[in-house]
Amino acid sequence: MAKSWARYMIIVLSILTYSASCYAKVIEYKLNVNEKKVNISGKEVVGLSLNNSIPGPTLKAKVGDTLRVEVTNNLDIDTSIHWHGVLVPNNMDGVPYVNGPPIKAGKTFTYEFPIKHSGTYWYHAHSALQEQQGVYGSLVFYPEYEVKDYDEEHVIVLSDWTDEHPDQVLANLKKDSDYYALKKDSVQSWLKVLENGPEAIKIRINNAWTRMGPMDMSDIGYDAFLINGKKSSILSQAKPGTRVKLRIINAAASSYFIFEYSGGPMKVIESDGVKVEPFTAQKIRIAMAETYDVIVTVPENKTYEFRASAEDGTGYAVTHIGHGDLLPASTYPKPNLVLMDMMGGMGHGSMGGHDMSNMKMPMTANNTDNSSVDMPGMPKMDHSAHNKVPNQERPTSNKQTLQPKTEVKMNDKMPDHSMHQGMDMSASATANTDTKAVKAKSPQREMNDMGGMDHSSMKSMKDSGHDVMKMKGESLTKNDKQLPHVDYLNNYKPVKSPNKTTLPKNQPVRIVTLKLTGSMERYVWTINDTPMYAADEIVIKKGENVKFILVNETMMNHPIHLHGHFFRVLNGQGEYSPLKHTVNVSPFETVEIEFDANEEKDWIFHCHNLYHMKLGMGGVIHYEGTKHDPALMDHAGDHSSEHGNILFSATRLEGYSNFANATTKLMRNNDNFIADFRHNYKQDYEGELIYQRYVSQFLGFYTGGKFEREEGKISNRGIFGATYTLPLLIKADLRINTKGKLRFGLSNEHQLTDRMSFDWRWNTEKEYTLGLSYAITKQVYISGNYDSRERFGLGLNIRF
Repeated sequence: MAKSWARYMIIVLSILTYSASCYAKVIEYKLNVNEKKVNISGKEVVGLSLNNSIPGPTLKAKVGDTLRVEVTNNLDIDTSIHWHGVLVPNNMDGVPYVNGPPIKAGKTFTYEFPIKHSGTYWYHAHSALQEQQGVYGSLVFYPEYEVKDYDEEHVIVLSDWTDEHPDQVLANLKKDSDYYALKKDSVQSWLKVLENGPEAIKIRINNAWTRMGPMDMSDIGYDAFLINGKKSSILSQAKPGTRVKLRIINAAASSYFIFEYSGGPMKVIESDGVKVEPFTAQKIRIAMAETYDVIVTVPENKTYEFRASAEDGTGYAVTHIGHGDLLPASTYPKPNLVLMDMMGGMGHGSMGGHDMSNMKMPMTANNTDNSSVDMPGMPKMDHSAHNKVPNQERPTSNKQTLQPKTEVKMNDKMPDHSMHQGMDMSASATANTDTKAVKAKSPQREMNDMGGMDHSSMKSMKDSGHDVMKMKGESLTKNDKQLPHVDYLNNYKPVKSPNKTTLPKNQPVRIVTLKLTGSMERYVWTINDTPMYAADEIVIKKGENVKFILVNETMMNHPIHLHGHFFRVLNGQGEYSPLKHTVNVSPFETVEIEFDANEEKDWIFHCHNLYHMKLGMGGVIHYEGTKHDPALMDHAGDHSSEHGNILFSATRLEGYSNFANATTKLMRNNDNFIADFRHNYKQDYEGELIYQRYVSQFLGFYTGGKFEREEGKISNRGIFGATYTLPLLIKADLRINTKGKLRFGLSNEHQLTDRMSFDWRWNTEKEYTLGLSYAITKQVYISGNYDSRERFGLGLNIRF
């Protein structure tokens, strides 16, 4: 009897094993990284491609499959591939000198890992700035079993393109953080301030008093914005009534996109590959490295437009669906930057002069402690609601956010979540995962039955007041029309998991505060004032609940990505906080995230603005008790050069009728080496050699020597000093030389028009200089000056 039972069990297990093997496959792809001549903007340049394509091919697999990707590097430099948002073994994560060596020139490496969760993800180079040049592509992972509620699906890969080599772009930004302002028509001159009246003057003075310079919304002047590698394309000629699923990926190096569909609202169903409670949105702001899955319907026999507009208003890309007369999406107005109040939102007219009084303008409320100021000319907003949300997480910052909170229009009756109360949907469970195929490691189980939820008991939504919304009834199903709606999704407050995502309650908690720091003026980006290559590892233990408190102390947005983990974004949704792999942190905002420490070895986190990351805005988490790979220990120099240890230079040559001056600066993060020499064409000269180190955004110390000849007398002295930025952005300089002589000086610069600037400097030795410059190009300036010693002079100023 026992033998019969054993024989029976063997047969059953064999059948189950065979059945599983019928569904689980090894999916193989080959990728070749090559140089490629491209003409995207009208100018032929050399980019990088995957299989001769930008973007690379879409790689598809199912949960339970094994993905095997053979990558051949045909470049003459190192490369690598990172699987963004995908839970992979540590040695497959693709970060050079952290998870493994890079793929050397002419070599091939095979990435292989099991697919543990479904969703929309992407892959990209994690070497140098190759992502900007074209080394990126999409990933689509299907659940093992799926009931589709759509007719077609398409991948939408958003990206930005520059004809310049990205290394040169970064070098330009280090020379002058406003280098691309003229190209983008975003120079914030005093002429523009005066043209915009008293409100703009007040904002400029108030911001300067708090030592905040004029703010731009982006760093780089791009030559094109792309959808699937093109500025304009046809996605599908779908017929009326067709339901289309879009998998939207922002693969841009440094651009935020506003995504809109001219056929009406989009039904949002996933964020960062993880299912969310469905809601509808007319516009979606997508940060770098984020993904959104939406479903739309083709309403009529027309051609409808999907438009991805760069948030700074400098351009857009489009793709079309349907057949018939074109119905374009709305044009995103270019922000009026001089009316942007860093500490109080945006003044009236900041959206390019358009009347926004009837449009709900939700603007950054990623967490539950966002203060804001009502916009002049717009309806007053009740900001007390956050304080009434029960059991919400309270961030520690009391700083104000840049813009007002989201306004979400909800029906009287919300979906009943009681069906989920008994489920264990912790963040250590699985993300869109088939439970048969994976370990409990990814963030959320697949909930295909959610697609059939009946929302018909909910009351209809009221009209939003937005013109495009008149087509809402034609672009959504009966059930979809009952969903919560937000006009403009540009924060995470409306995003809610359909399942509980709470972390295990019996685990110890580790809290880590990460300050997002840097200087826009010097184009330095760090975490806790330290570049990644020089920072200590953050040591955590397996089995802990880890909370990161992300405090943005800068004037820029930073999309923060954590490798190897999904995390909960504490956005006021309590137990149903959404799970993500990338979270945007707005200027002066605090965001809290938390995750189950269920991995091993080393994983990096970083800002996904490619240029910020390259300068060292990131860090490494290390699991205590796991050893570093000995093969990587000898490559500290290679690791540091990938994450901030880079030397840049800037030189200025000035030739005037009254004197000549040459200045060269070598820069590496907070360290500067400066050589300055001046000659009056007679017998007098003065020169300085200085090493300077900034210890904060505003304070720097320096030491060096001064060498001069004045009226035939030679004097060489050692000098020690400090520079400090005062209110109104005035630079103060206090120094003492080796003879004990003190000197104090002040200086400042003002942008008068798009091309003309005025600067002045003064010190207690009764020396002063007034200068006026006009930019012919970013390298050549016509300049004039009045100097207390040399009187008037005219000449050229060359910068490189």
